[in-house]
Amino acid sequence: MPISIEDVFKPANVNEAIIHLQKKHDGCGVDGVKLSELPQYWKINKYSVINALKNGTYEPEIVQNVEIIGANRKRRMISKLASVDRLILRYYAQKLSEIAQKDFSGFSYDFQEGKGHIQQPVM
Repeated sequence: MPISIEDVFKPANVNEAIIHLQKKHDGCGVDGVKLSELPQYWKINKYSVINALKNGTYEPEIVQNVEIIGANRKRRMISKLASVDRLILRYYAQKLSEIAQKDFSGFSYDFQEGKGHIQQPVM
């Protein structure tokens, strides 16, 4: 079942993605947009973003690699995306997940929203 761009950008999917990202800390992407500003940004720019995606002219921002030091003093690199790119990726991830959920076994716990390896039943 192919996914159309219209499916990806249906209001329900858009709202779910924005709500998901707003639950994160109010970070700022490399594009300078805070996660709390995404609803307003999307309201103003959605048509130009969607048209660029349809035309194949959308170009994601450059990813910024940042080194962080964890609580255990280990260093690791994280990639910092633009907030708008995170939002677009979330739109698509939700739609792909919705389709893939139908094919997952009831005993499959990893890589599913709301499930994890810790919840696996003990046999």
